Amino acid sequence: MVSGKGNFGADASIVGRSVRVDGTVCTVIGVLPDSFKFFRVLNRELDVWRPLPLERSDREHSINLLGKLNPGVTLDSARAELTRLYSSLSRDAYRDGWSANLWRLSTRFSMQAQPVLAALELAVTLVMGIAGANIANLILAAAVGRRKEVAVRVALGATPWRLAAELGRETLALAGLGAGLGVLLAVWMIDVLNNSVSYQDVNRLEPFRIDFWVLMLTLGLAVASALVFALLPACTAADADVIDALKDSSHGVTVGPPNRRLRAALVIGELALSIVLVSAAIHLTRSALALTGMNRGLEVERVMTAQLSLDAPRYDDVSRRTEFGDAVLRRLTSAAGIESASLVNYPPLSLIGTGVAVAIEGQTAPPGQEPMAQYWIVAPRYFETLRVPLLAGRDFTAADSSDRLGVAVVSQRFAEHFWGRGDAVGRHVTPLFPPSDAYWMPRTSPRPLAIVGVVGDVSEQGIPGFASDNLPQLYLPYSQNPTRIMTLVTRASGDPLGAPAALRDAVQTADLDQPTFDERSLDTVRRETFARPREIAWLIGAFALLALVLSAIGVYGVTAYLATARTQEIRIRVALGARRADVVRLVVADGLKLTAAGVAVGVIAAPLALRAAKGWVFGMDSSDPVTLAAVGTLLTLVALAASAVPADRAARIADV
Repeated sequence: MVSGKGNFGADASIVGRSVRVDGTVCTVIGVLPDSFKFFRVLNRELDVWRPLPLERSDREHSINLLGKLNPGVTLDSARAELTRLYSSLSRDAYRDGWSANLWRLSTRFSMQAQPVLAALELAVTLVMGIAGANIANLILAAAVGRRKEVAVRVALGATPWRLAAELGRETLALAGLGAGLGVLLAVWMIDVLNNSVSYQDVNRLEPFRIDFWVLMLTLGLAVASALVFALLPACTAADADVIDALKDSSHGVTVGPPNRRLRAALVIGELALSIVLVSAAIHLTRSALALTGMNRGLEVERVMTAQLSLDAPRYDDVSRRTEFGDAVLRRLTSAAGIESASLVNYPPLSLIGTGVAVAIEGQTAPPGQEPMAQYWIVAPRYFETLRVPLLAGRDFTAADSSDRLGVAVVSQRFAEHFWGRGDAVGRHVTPLFPPSDAYWMPRTSPRPLAIVGVVGDVSEQGIPGFASDNLPQLYLPYSQNPTRIMTLVTRASGDPLGAPAALRDAVQTADLDQPTFDERSLDTVRRETFARPREIAWLIGAFALLALVLSAIGVYGVTAYLATARTQEIRIRVALGARRADVVRLVVADGLKLTAAGVAVGVIAAPLALRAAKGWVFGMDSSDPVTLAAVGTLLTLVALAASAVPADRAARIADV
């Protein structure tokens, strides 16, 4: 089965033809549509599907099955049935203690993304709350000019519901216009996301799109929010002092204390929510920068990688794998522009983590409770190629062949964890690999390995989905532990752009039928690994910027409203000798009072919100006073700028 991505020039007669896959002749029996997507394997999309033959002699320790539930069957009942069937299997064929479980495919895909989605939903909710508060303030401001009209309606017997219906229609018209613009903006943003966010960063089966039901829910929330905020001024308008309003008194209902308090509370809420969003954006940005710029214990500059998968039947013989690896490295070492070359099963700083239980010489642990170590299988000069410092002992050499004493290299953390300040060189460790024929498992025998070297720690801190940074690190020689999967790593002596060609040439020279894939620089591997925190910071930052703009609009609206309500007071002050600067201070003070209250509430609320996100965001510090002070200052400056416009307008009274 092949994909329909144009690999065969859209040949309609491809079905029935023979193609060679990993040295085996296969017949194409079907073509899948372009839209079909599946799990990414080894950071790439799948183009060819082959049958999976299962033999009783297979030692595979895990397998994924896909199925479709019958109508009316719940996941819990299917899980119980599977557990019952699995437990009835012969213990002679299956290891004691194995189990089976069921997951929904959608759950498997979205499990790691759920905290991210929850954060984005919270950001959307906060921005919607700020926008709703602005709508309410806008309606209240409009009611200032219509208080006579409202008073007449009330005098003629208009009920609060009639007033709410009138204001609701106007609000819905504005909401409809805004929703239409929002849909257009969403279409544009979806296109931007599809072009900038890879399937690896957000694991999904299809491109981002506007879902009909999500769109309907969003529109419903917009309408509901508009109606709720429309009811607030309608209720206060219904309680208007009709006689006072008809006399065009300067103290009508819309400028009375209840309305002032309502509008002030709305603006204070906006400012507090903005504090939360801006604080989160700053923390996330700092976290993303820290992850990218962290000293990882190796140098990624001028290092190119290329993956290989030795799936051809001839590589069932493990000696063929080591011969192939040696031939490729000899060719690369002699290639122009290549400073050094080696291979590793999986590159460091990637989203692929490998762990194994270890038995330590002189230390005993109950069965099943042995300590874990993160392991890599490497060839000689690997540490030299990546500039991982050798702290004690030696590197692997060509003399560490499969017929010699088993050896290993450990990290500094490994040595200190198990032997303290003692010398780890000469000690023995036994990796407890499970019996398995999986392509990623090394072909090795459980024997004690003599530690011949100690190297610096490679920090994988903050990799999404992995908690391996605190694990001690173990390195095994490829010649003694060959796997079907390997990654070539080369350090270029100059411009690394020529390294991919040298990699392909070396592989083709050793085996003409062996392809390479996923050719990337190690710096690209690092950036893609930490792309998710960076993209979250961008998204939350965009919401924070929008919150700042909306908050500035809110402060401006309320300050202008208060300045208008105090026009007669300002005239009296000017008549008594107040100057332009006095009027500006008077109006700006109203905005700064609201800002101070909003900042105070936000400074209290922000640490609580950040503490909730601390579990899934690397580097999040909910008690950072410097960040809170900076955000408070920023918001104060924004509010000051927003208050300056109505203050200048009010000060013109003093110029007359």
